[in-house]
Amino acid sequence: MPVNVSDSITFITKERPSLMVSGSFGIGSTGCSGSNTSVMWTLSEPYGAKTWWPCKETLDDKADSLDLIMTVPQPYRVAGNGLLVQETTNPNNTKTYRWKHRYAIPAYLVAFAIANYSAYSNFVPVPGQNPIEVLNYIYPCNTTAQNQTPLMTPMFQYFIQKFGTYPIITKNMVMLNVDLAEEWNIRR
Repeated sequence: MPVNVSDSITFITKERPSLMVSGSFGIGSTGCSGSNTSVMWTLSEPYGAKTWWPCKETLDDKADSLDLIMTVPQPYRVAGNGLLVQETTNPNNTKTYRWKHRYAIPAYLVAFAIANYSAYSNFVPVPGQNPIEVLNYIYPCNTTAQNQTPLMTPMFQYFIQKFGTYPIITKNMVMLNVDLAEEWNIRR
C-alpha cells in the first residue's frame, strides 16, 4: 500500500473463548450471586493485543480510528474505547453496542469489558461549559459504588483549576468494574 493512504479492516469473530490467554483476555465471574455473573475483559498492555485481535503490535504504530461493535446476550453490557454511539435491542434477546473512537490509538490500548453491569452517570460541573459525563459500569452487587463515584468530582475540579479545562471536554469518562481492578479509563 502506498504511503499516506488510509484503509480499513473489518474483523468479525464468533468465538466463545473458554480460557484466559496470557492475561490479555480474561473470563471470570463478577463475584455477585445469582445468574448472569460472567465477565469478559481484555488487558493488552504492553504486548498482549495480538493474542485476541489481528493487529500490528508496535508501540509506534497507531490506528487513526476504531469502531467496536459487539452483540451480547441480555442483560450483559459492553464497555469499550470511545463514545457509546448506539445501543440496539435485537429480537433474539441480544443487544448490540457500538463504540466509536476517533483519535490515534496503539493496539495495546484497544479494550473492552462485558458483564451484567448496572450503568449510571455522574456529571462534573465545569465553569462556563457543559459538564463532563462520567459513565459508570458497575457490577450489580457493588452496593457502595454509587455513593463513592461522586467523590471523583472534586478531583476533576482540582485538576481543572490547576491545569485548565479538561482537554477533551466534549467526551466522557467510563469507570468500570473488572476482576483485575477498578479503573478510571479515558474513553474517547
